[in-house]
Amino acid sequence: MIPMIALVSTMVVCGADDDAKMKAEVKALQGIWIPVSAIDRGKPVSKEVLEEEKSEYEFKDRTMIMRTATETEKSEFVIDLSKTPKVISVDYGDPEQKGRKVEFIYEIKSDELKIAFRKNGNPRPESFEVKPKDQISIYVFKRKK
Repeated sequence: MIPMIALVSTMVVCGADDDAKMKAEVKALQGIWIPVSAIDRGKPVSKEVLEEEKSEYEFKDRTMIMRTATETEKSEFVIDLSKTPKVISVDYGDPEQKGRKVEFIYEIKSDELKIAFRKNGNPRPESFEVKPKDQISIYVFKRKK
């Protein structure tokens, strides 16, 4: 009986540890992020284009709010910490896009967030390495102070 109690105790501690890691990761994402550079399908996006878009991404609890000069879109997100690089899956809240999911990889270093994704529902990239023929977009954001 004692070995079973030890096993269950270990599982609870590991589960609590995973929960603490998830809470820390969600906390690290919180805030408003402004794009500072981007590569879209192998081509650099100019600072002027980034500024014209007036986009920002806000992570608030488990919601991601994307704002541009012309629209605001709220989506729920889920983090997968078991993958390297880490993955965020976004379920779009817009009724016209209901059921549409986008997965992107990301990394956070202090007040810098880097994401990579494929457009049009294509599978997420496996790394931040971009080859000219890839349909991958990479954005680097700074946390708004």
